[in-house]
Amino acid sequence: MQFSASLLAATLPLLAAAAPAPAASSAPVASSGPIGLIATHSASPIHLSSVNAAGQNFWIGKDTSSYCPLTPASSCPPGKSTVISVLGDQARPGTAAMDVVVPGGQQIFIRSNGALGYTQAHSASIPTGAITTGFTYTPPSGGAQFGTFGVSLPGSAGLLACPTGANFSGPYQVFVNIKNLKDSDVAGGKINKCITMFPLAVPTNCPDAWQYT
Repeated sequence: MQFSASLLAATLPLLAAAAPAPAASSAPVASSGPIGLIATHSASPIHLSSVNAAGQNFWIGKDTSSYCPLTPASSCPPGKSTVISVLGDQARPGTAAMDVVVPGGQQIFIRSNGALGYTQAHSASIPTGAITTGFTYTPPSGGAQFGTFGVSLPGSAGLLACPTGANFSGPYQVFVNIKNLKDSDVAGGKINKCITMFPLAVPTNCPDAWQYT
């Protein structure tokens, strides 16, 4: 998601201390409405960077990848930002989806290796062993401007941004630090090179893409 320098600067006083990853809980899940995600981890290369969808994965340091079949092209959403929603309804508590126009939507899931992903448009196919629940949205409180996005699963320890570039540089792929996560599971092959991230949830007005690719 793209944000102005002034908006990001306004968040800095709110980020003096990052909150710990939420523990697994059976408490009711709040619905988020459409939100974009901004990674935070002070004094790290990912701090205040947007979390973007591309290639059915989530990234920091890659542009959003989207598609729209409508003609003329001017009738399409911009498709340059990544927008998601956390669902807190009784039928699907703790699930999350891409906020898109395409019929059927695109569900968000956690692969068996911890990688955060989403389904292809027009398909409900989810990888074997993937997890589709445990997503959380915490509304802003105590004067905070933004809420937070997280994952609450037994044995999990928050979200990670794992380097995929040379010498453990970006772009960074987003993983969930699931129970028994191994070096061989993550991009870059070393969990200790991943950066713990605490995503802010920035509200948006409407879907930004027809579908994400």
